[in-house]
Formats: sequence, structure tokens, C-alpha cells
Amino acid sequence: MTTAPARIAAPENGLGTAALIVGILAAVICAVPVLGLLGAPLALIGLGLSIPGLMRANAGRATNRGSAIAGLVLSILALLACLLWVVVGVVAASDSSPQTGTTNSSAEDVTGAKDQPAGADVSSSDKTVAVGKAVVIDDFGGRGRASVTVTDVKSSVTSTNEFVTPDAGNKYVAARVTIKNVGKETYENVSWFGAKVYTAQGQAYDADPLGETALDEALPMNIDLKPGGTVAGWILFEIPAKGKVSSVVFDDAEWGL
Repeated sequence: MTTAPARIAAPENGLGTAALIVGILAAVICAVPVLGLLGAPLALIGLGLSIPGLMRANAGRATNRGSAIAGLVLSILALLACLLWVVVGVVAASDSSPQTGTTNSSAEDVTGAKDQPAGADVSSSDKTVAVGKAVVIDDFGGRGRASVTVTDVKSSVTSTNEFVTPDAGNKYVAARVTIKNVGKETYENVSWFGAKVYTAQGQAYDADPLGETALDEALPMNIDLKPGGTVAGWILFEIPAKGKVSSVVFDDAEWGL
């Protein structure tokens, strides 16, 4: 009586082969600047396929150990490439963002600003100046330059828009600001962005660009001044009804009351 030959199990090479294919795709995609981040999921899938594929080969259940190893190496390299693009992006973003204390590095360096007559231009590097003094400020791009002056502050103003009023327990206050382009380039700024008042308690309150009052012309939201041009108007702020304004901030300059 003859016995049937023992059946030999087919090698389980599927995981190792898939790991190699996915690893190649991940490595190719991750090599592309910026877009390479899209290859990170493929690289993770490649790792998930190559490790069990390698385990099968080590256990003798698969014969393509080399494919599994190649898929593992390519997936790791793809992940490292993604990490590199992340680092490059973070460094590029930090280099392009404005640095604290450098926005107005080109402003005039004037000492003894407190002793200068009212209306004299001083540098925005001075911590606080009196209402009526002009402060030289660079715009966001660092090209335009303007002389900015807070000329008046109203401790309470009434809204003329029945639909836009201060919240219960609050009130509107207003600061009149005059801006003159003293540079050779167009001065661009957003009037309410970065504008705020401090109360005597030290709390800051941002500008309210939607408020309307009976005061004369409001300061335009978008400041776009040609060299020599001038614009003036009021900026509104909403503060507690019992609050008292102690200073006004425009950009990085501050006027104390």
C-alpha cells in the first residue's frame, strides 16, 4: 500500500511583497518637497506590513525575507523624509514671522522722549508717551512708515445704531487717532487690529470695529496712505461701565492718560 506524499504548504509571501510595493510608493512620494507629507500614511502602512512579513519569513512560513526587509527600510526612510519636511516647514515659518521687538527697528531712536514738546515725533520703542505726542511706526511689511498720534480720548460715547450697542453693564469709549505717512512707501495697516485700551485695573479691551456713534468720522478700518497722506478718525472700544481708560495702544505704541 503506497502512502500519499506529504503536502507542502505554499509560502505566505503576500505581506512581504505588499510591504515592498507600499514602501517603494511611500519613499517616492515622501521625497517630494512639502507634498511628501502625504506619503506618511503609506509609510506607516508599509511598516505595518513589513514587520509581520519579516516575522513570517523568520518562522519559515515565507521565502521573501529580503522583500520584507526592503519594505521595512523604505518605510522608515519615508517617515524620516516626512519628519525632515516638517522641520523645514517649522523653520521656514519661524523665519518669516515678525520677531518681537524688531517690527519697528528702523524707527527713529530718540532719547528723552518725555521731555520733548507735545506733538514731537518720538520712537515707538518708548514704552508710553502722553496723549498728543506723535509716534513713528512701521507698517506690517516694514516698508511704510507713519507718524501716529492719539489726540483725544472720550470716556463715554453713545451708540447711534440700535442693533449694535454695548453689552449690559458696559459702555463705549473712543480714541481719536491721526496718522500721517512720513515715509517714501505706501503705509498700510488695519486700524482696529492691535488697537486696545487699558483700564485703571490693568485689563485690556480690544477695539470694536462694528460700533457706531455720533462722533465725527471713524478711522477707516483699512489704512492705505500714500507718502505725505493723512487720515484721522475715532476708534471705539467697549469697556465696563465703571471702567476708566488709563492708556491707549495702537500697534506697539502706547499713550498714557
